[in-house]
Amino acid sequence: YKKSKKNPVYLAKIAQALVARKQYPPAIKKINEAIEKSNGDPTFYLDRAKIYGKMGQPAYSFDDLKYYLTFYPNNTEAMELLPESAYNAGQYVDALWTLAKLIKTNPDNPRYHFLRGITYIKTEQPRLAIAELDIAIVNEYNVAEAYYHKGIALINLGEYPEACKCFSAS
Repeated sequence: YKKSKKNPVYLAKIAQALVARKQYPPAIKKINEAIEKSNGDPTFYLDRAKIYGKMGQPAYSFDDLKYYLTFYPNNTEAMELLPESAYNAGQYVDALWTLAKLIKTNPDNPRYHFLRGITYIKTEQPRLAIAELDIAIVNEYNVAEAYYHKGIALINLGEYPEACKCFSAS
């Protein structure tokens, strides 16, 4: 790539360097320039989504990931980022939809089950949440947090003694 302020790839590299130094607002500025100079090349939206994620801006990250996935629907990296971004942005249906796709392709990944479990709590489906969190617990993924969220799901069902056991295990 040519090192020029008109070259979008070069601008994206500068943005990556700024991210490495945790300089997120200037990184966003550079990646926006890359998007502008590339006439909206969707590949730069994934970069921007990751920067927004690091900045704690899940709604912007989610929007960019969704846009990117309209062009590259099978991109594993974007699919991996979308559920957490959607969850943090309050887009629980999108999180569940993406997790269903990910679990279909990789049913043994306990992280997906954990994320689906905590999302089911947000959508007021505690029984489904418990089933998913149990998979995470059995597979020793984020066990303390999984027990904590399972306790919350049990409280939502009115099963207080069982909830207390989960909180003790967390």
